[in-house]
Amino acid sequence: MRIVVAVVLLLASACRRDPPPPPPPIQAPPPVAAVAPRLTVELPGARLVCELPVHGQLISQSKVEITTEVRGERRRFRAERVEPKDPWTLEPWPDQPAGAAELELRSGEGPIELSFAGLSFVWPIEFAVDAFGGEVPRAELRRDGGLRDVMVVIRGPVYALDVPPVAELVGPGQTRTAGEDDAEPPWIEVGYAHDEEAWTQRHYRIERDGKVVLVTAQAPTDAAAAYLELAHAIAERS
Repeated sequence: MRIVVAVVLLLASACRRDPPPPPPPIQAPPPVAAVAPRLTVELPGARLVCELPVHGQLISQSKVEITTEVRGERRRFRAERVEPKDPWTLEPWPDQPAGAAELELRSGEGPIELSFAGLSFVWPIEFAVDAFGGEVPRAELRRDGGLRDVMVVIRGPVYALDVPPVAELVGPGQTRTAGEDDAEPPWIEVGYAHDEEAWTQRHYRIERDGKVVLVTAQAPTDAAAAYLELAHAIAERS
């Protein structure tokens, strides 16, 4: 059965009042890998590998706060170092067991990065991350305290034959406003009305080895610049 990828508002449960009708949702593809998806935080001098689901907040270049879920129980912990030359440590919050994460010390310096679905990118300090497993893994980046449907979301991988070309990623009530079908990766930008407000959505279709990861930014048009820039930065590193 052909699988159609949904690209409008992405999470119906996260939408505000009366969202426009979405196209068909993502259907579950067959498994594409035997390894369970994870979110990796590349620290200067260490690597933090987190099982899903996970919520992460970059507090500073020397502290990351993480919340994971183990058998339905939420567990909160932090990775930090006091001085730039100190080794990173991973500590649970008081009175909590260890979370579902591993800290691997290594050499190297540089900015803190996130890795998900084969994509790596610098983690902007103003964006929190929520990553989920399931049949179509996804990672959502939002500004702290922002609305749930204002975000950049990474979804996949899914089989390339099941994902339409970017020119077809236009949902009901949307109008194509920009895009490059032949770019690497190809992308499309659409405009639409949501709660009587103009919104912008951009999709990057990143294909590798017969599989596709979709990177989507969506936000009110007058506040979309930071989200479009982040989506572009993620896709550009692909």
